[in-house]
Amino acid sequence: MKFIFYFALMAISYTVIFYTNNVFVLFLGFVMFGVLSVLMGFNFAHDLCHNTVFKNNKLNNLGFIAIYTMLGAHAEAWKFRHIRSHHYAPNVKDYDSDLQITQLIRAEPGSDHSW
Repeated sequence: MKFIFYFALMAISYTVIFYTNNVFVLFLGFVMFGVLSVLMGFNFAHDLCHNTVFKNNKLNNLGFIAIYTMLGAHAEAWKFRHIRSHHYAPNVKDYDSDLQITQLIRAEPGSDHSW
C-alpha cells in the first residue's frame, strides 16, 4: 500500500510539473517529486536491491532497476558501490561511502557541523 501511495503521489507531482502555468505550483511539484523520489529510493529500491520484496530475484532486480532509472540514477553503479562499500564496512569512518554522501545529515556523532 505504501508503494502505491508514494508512486501515485510521485506520478501526480510529475504530471503537475508539465501541466501547470503557475510558478508556485511548478515549484511545489518539483519539491514533492524530489522528496518522493528519495522516499522511493530509500524505501523500495534499496529493499528490491537486497531481494527482500518479492520471492523472485529477477522481479526484485527489475523493480530495482526501474525505480533507479525513473529517478535518473544508474542502478547497477549504485548497487556496486553500496555492496562494496557499505556492506563491506558498515558505518566505519573513511570506509563506508554512505557516510560521506551528503553534509545535510550527520551520520557520525563526532563529525564536523555544517551550515
